[in-house]
Amino acid sequence: MIGLKRPCAAACLLGLLILTSCSDREEDRAQRAERLFRRAWSMEMVNDSVGSKTEALEYLMEAAELGHAKAAYIAGQHILYIPPEYNTGEKFTVYTYRDALRLFQIAAKAGVEGATYGCGLACEKGEEYEEAFAWYVKAAEEGYLPAVYRVGICYLKGLGVPRSWEKGRAWLRRGAESGCAQSMFDLAVLYERGLGGEALPEEAERLYRESEKAGCMRAKLRRYFREKKDRLNERKQPAADQSLTTQRGIEGPAASASAGACLPSASARPLANLIL
Repeated sequence: MIGLKRPCAAACLLGLLILTSCSDREEDRAQRAERLFRRAWSMEMVNDSVGSKTEALEYLMEAAELGHAKAAYIAGQHILYIPPEYNTGEKFTVYTYRDALRLFQIAAKAGVEGATYGCGLACEKGEEYEEAFAWYVKAAEEGYLPAVYRVGICYLKGLGVPRSWEKGRAWLRRGAESGCAQSMFDLAVLYERGLGGEALPEEAERLYRESEKAGCMRAKLRRYFREKKDRLNERKQPAADQSLTTQRGIEGPAASASAGACLPSASARPLANLIL
């Protein structure tokens, strides 16, 4: 019996050594991936040159291949959003939306927030609209708010799904109720114009104000141009009245009537409440 125990003990010891070795290798991979990620991050923070950005992307790609989920997510964003001069291919690899999709999928499997939505963005950039729509719906079901907005836009534009003003309006309402500034603004446009349902001008104005408070730049620009147009109209009106008064004083009632006929009617003047 003693003779049988020794081989078993040796086998157990060998198995333990193998497991320890594998664990060490995994730890080494994780540490190397983290070092590469930190190196890429520091390069971007210190140097904004084309070479630095491109080399940082290479480090992120290497870290992603070693299983670093956050590096995969950021690398995917780089491929989608960095300017073309950062991805020239003269020294480094030129990446496509499919590379970005693969990276976002790595991040999504690890549970990185926004990675599923990134998969949709990558597919949309590659004009794979049906696949993009499916990813957006999945991200929306996960509770990612920008994806809810994007699903609504897909319905409004007919990207990867039959066009539907009603469904687009419903998805935008869902996003607006959750606090999405972009959803508020686009829903306000639909309400103002009566698209996908009845026109709700008062609710539209409220949503425009709420979207501006939430930081929507389009809402801020809309208010700016409306106020600018109002100021121009206010300046034009006194000038027209002054011209009419002058003509009346010089040429009499007949000239006054003629001058009044030349002025634009109220219905012909620019409407300040139109969307610019």
